[in-house]
Amino acid sequence: MSVDRSVLIHECRDILKNNILSFWMKHSVNITNSSFFGEIDRNGKANPDAERGGILQSRILWAFSAGYNSLKDPEYLKIAEMAYDSLYADFWDKEFGGIYFSIDSNGKPLNTSKMTDCQCYAIYGINEFFTATRRRDVFDLACEIIGFLEGGLKDSANGGYVSSLNNDYSKDKNTDYSLKTLNAQVHVIESCTAYLKNNGSDYLKDIVSDSFDIIMKFYQGGYFSYSANENYTEFSKYTWYGLNLESAWFLYDAALTLSDEKRISIAENVLIESCDWAILNAVDSDGGIYYEGDADNVKVFNKEGWPQTEAMIAFAYAYKITGDEKYLCAANSSFNFLKENIIDFENGEWINGVDKERKDLGNPLKAGFWKCPYHNTRGMLKMMEILS
Repeated sequence: MSVDRSVLIHECRDILKNNILSFWMKHSVNITNSSFFGEIDRNGKANPDAERGGILQSRILWAFSAGYNSLKDPEYLKIAEMAYDSLYADFWDKEFGGIYFSIDSNGKPLNTSKMTDCQCYAIYGINEFFTATRRRDVFDLACEIIGFLEGGLKDSANGGYVSSLNNDYSKDKNTDYSLKTLNAQVHVIESCTAYLKNNGSDYLKDIVSDSFDIIMKFYQGGYFSYSANENYTEFSKYTWYGLNLESAWFLYDAALTLSDEKRISIAENVLIESCDWAILNAVDSDGGIYYEGDADNVKVFNKEGWPQTEAMIAFAYAYKITGDEKYLCAANSSFNFLKENIIDFENGEWINGVDKERKDLGNPLKAGFWKCPYHNTRGMLKMMEILS
């Protein structure tokens, strides 16, 4: 089957502008206090009393900054400016530094823990906003959060990063610190690679290089273990299929940014092996990728939107590296699955996902703690970039 890349690029651009960003512009902004709603339902109705998450806030900042950087719509920059101001005013811990996990609708801190993911998404969003504005205060804030990441959340003894700490960066007595997750490690390399593109310091190069090597410890040949013990001598058989492919293309992007030929070669092999493994073990005949399982069997057959998006990006990269049309076809199949099952062309934005029989999982929200304009916005932008 021949795939017309120009058609794909055009469709991705249209979905980005007229389905994703348009939805968030219309429904997410709380004009009364220049902030953003914490929850929005499927029809675009916001819950003004909902708890607000730092991850959602940072992802809105990233999405509109990235949208502006790509499409140069000044309205996107206005939303990004509001998101940045709100992130700093509402979520910044003025005593200990870093980003709170959540606040209430009036701005009172609720969950003050310092989650690695939350700090990384803030770095990611702030860096993209700096790319748009070149403001020194924005650059300095990203530097400050990286300092808390390295000085607080990094495991200096074993390498890598713990998943969360208390607000003062002390250990939480209810958290098991004998476990490291792949998720925490990949979002460090994601955010710091993006920041390295704006700030080519040796300090950042070391963070990205070390993160690359830590993530490779999780690699099992075709897939990544989701978790390991604290010193990386034992690994789970469990794996998230979308995170596998996301991790693989993060490694490739990091190696290219480092201009490290050895790591580029490693990352290319990992990316191709991971795509081949996924096509064989995790992608259904309808083009949808399942959610999770282990090295031998699928355990969760749901097909959520974000894993399809990360699969699409990874397959597109594999096509770019190899020129093999089978990967372009796989990327196109992921995209078609999204269009047929996930993207809500009537009401805007995307539903959460479907089950094995492609029945709606029924998540009532289009915005929440984890339902954000992040994977889908990036998926459209990366397809436009990779296939151009």
